[in-house]
Amino acid sequence: MNTLLLTFLLSFKSGLLPPPGTVRLNDSLFIDEQIITVLDWKEYVYYQTQDNQKAILPDTAIRYKGRNYYNSGDFDEYPVLGIDEKAINAYCVWRSQLVTNTIRTYTKDNPCQSPFYVQNMGKKIKVTYRKAQDNEIVAATKKGILQSNPFCKKNLAWLNAQNLKCTFRCVAVMKKLNP
Repeated sequence: MNTLLLTFLLSFKSGLLPPPGTVRLNDSLFIDEQIITVLDWKEYVYYQTQDNQKAILPDTAIRYKGRNYYNSGDFDEYPVLGIDEKAINAYCVWRSQLVTNTIRTYTKDNPCQSPFYVQNMGKKIKVTYRKAQDNEIVAATKKGILQSNPFCKKNLAWLNAQNLKCTFRCVAVMKKLNP
């Protein structure tokens, strides 16, 4: 299953705010509300070395209504499609570093940061993203807390014909480090 969820397994108090863009599944589990979009993936690609960029590009042969799905800006808010397992795992590593570094470098002078970063400012915390387990996906779906994507519902037949999955999300483990 190519589904990823952005999930935080927290090993401390359940009173923590959910990470940005996530919802609480249970006391220690937070899940991305929305599917990773083409724009999210483009941001990831932008921050990679030129050699690495080629390896993580989605299948650019995917065409939707005659247009290149990935390269056309018209689809930036649509789910990213055509990503292989190796690229998904690399995305998880990159996102882990991004969130962990943001927690460590947050300053009170930045009013744009989310309350999650404010709450964890200066704490020695490491966030490690991983692929979601099927039971996490099922639990989130049963609770009805994941936002569905209109593109996915409307184009299910097209997606199935292309053998594409429309469910890319991430999971992460968050733990306190020793001082």
